[in-house]
Amino acid sequence: MAVTGGRVAGTLEDGVHVFRGLPFAASIAGANRWRAPQPVAPWDGVRDASRFGQACPQPALLTGEGLATRLIRWKRTGRVYLDAISQLNAPTGGDCLNLNLWTPSLDPQAKLPVLVFIHGGSFTGGSGAQAFYDGRALAKAGLVLVTINYRLGVIGFVGGEDLFPDSLGVANRGFLDQVQALRWVNENIAAFGGDPDCVTVAGESAGATSVLMMAATPATNGLMRRAVSMSGAPLAYPHDECSRFARDYFESLGVKPGDGEALMSLTMQRIFAARPQPGPFLYRHAERYGSLGADRLASMVAATGTDLFPAPPLAFVAGGGKPGLELLIGTCKDECRLWTIALPLPDGMAARTMFNLHAGVMKPRGRPTETFRAYRAAMPGASGTLVRERAMTDSLFRRPSVGFADAVASANPGHAFLYRFDWASPVLGGAFGAIHAIDVPGVFQTYDAMAAVVGPAKAARPAGDAMHAAVTSFAKTGAPAIPGAPAWPAYDAGGKACMVIDETCDLRHAIDAAFEPIW
Repeated sequence: MAVTGGRVAGTLEDGVHVFRGLPFAASIAGANRWRAPQPVAPWDGVRDASRFGQACPQPALLTGEGLATRLIRWKRTGRVYLDAISQLNAPTGGDCLNLNLWTPSLDPQAKLPVLVFIHGGSFTGGSGAQAFYDGRALAKAGLVLVTINYRLGVIGFVGGEDLFPDSLGVANRGFLDQVQALRWVNENIAAFGGDPDCVTVAGESAGATSVLMMAATPATNGLMRRAVSMSGAPLAYPHDECSRFARDYFESLGVKPGDGEALMSLTMQRIFAARPQPGPFLYRHAERYGSLGADRLASMVAATGTDLFPAPPLAFVAGGGKPGLELLIGTCKDECRLWTIALPLPDGMAARTMFNLHAGVMKPRGRPTETFRAYRAAMPGASGTLVRERAMTDSLFRRPSVGFADAVASANPGHAFLYRFDWASPVLGGAFGAIHAIDVPGVFQTYDAMAAVVGPAKAARPAGDAMHAAVTSFAKTGAPAIPGAPAWPAYDAGGKACMVIDETCDLRHAIDAAFEPIW
């Protein structure tokens, strides 16, 4: 099989052709760590594509290397959850800009729909090789499935267009990697039975945010037709704020603006060991960085006013920047349960702590007490913990997702579809609820890989299989459909149709109406 760079040989597994670790860009060793992705280095002979390639450098979340584990001890529920979602299944290293591919056919004339999945991990961890992203079930459903890596953390997202010479430290490096992966797919996917004109870009969490940003750049026009966002938000801020932050943060690491040699001398060990890390640094100096600082989100965000992102995402999409884009977008009901079950505090105190930490994205901004009162009035009888979880879920995930659906529906009527995943896990006495990422094993049919969170596959299947059906049908036709569920009409600002996915699925309208006045 010939691809960009040379010939590759994959494997046949359970009737599916599998190719792992295919490079879509050069190694990020040396100066390439801080540059836009560079062309693939050609190789001689046939490259073995039977094993996963390297994952992008990242701190180990649970082994004591990450910032969080130096500060706290996770609750048992939190450790169970984080253990389940953090297994990389591949070593880290510089040859990390690679992708994995599962296909039912190697016929160049098959023209199968393609699903490119971008992994989650808060833009600081994860890889396309994680076990719950195994693509065999999606390939058996008639798709060509591709999972990709991209640069993470400081090396992926802290930068600016005006900081260093020779294109070092360019803004949006991690997003540029994703665009490069989509270019590789466009150029090579026909050889794997895929249709380059029928590409759906999907992702969860940071991957879903990435999907929305891929929809918000002219660089992917002609590279993607559809988008599936599972629990994401278009996190984007003006370039001058992002660049100012990058300048200050690099200086805290001993790298002055313009000193490219000092930047290139930064080792990954130095970056991971730095105190503070970018998030705490942003919190500490928030007043310097305008809306980026006011929102108090982690600094791994898109910089707008750049060649890659010339306009804010909603403005770009609503203004017709992505003509014909088809969108499937939604959230889990209890996204922010992940903090309640993790922090080593009583549930109510844990929820209050994280609620106050995210005050910048609450409405009204920075005034958590007023937000809490407004949500409590809309949720009579609910505990304070549930009120805070719902307010955080709405602010970080639901409100941005509905807003993006509005933007697509206004520019491309009939092309946006909204869902909410409500199935609650029975594990640990129901502690997880419909937590963040609980919809992932259903899409991939990898229940065993997340059994610690979802429990027995038999219990998880009704809702998970519905999610799988919705995504596969959408990737094939542009309209999601679930067997046995009501017809799923497109979302619009009037009817606000939303499919609620649970053990049985129910089409509802305006399910966020009680909270939208707060938004």
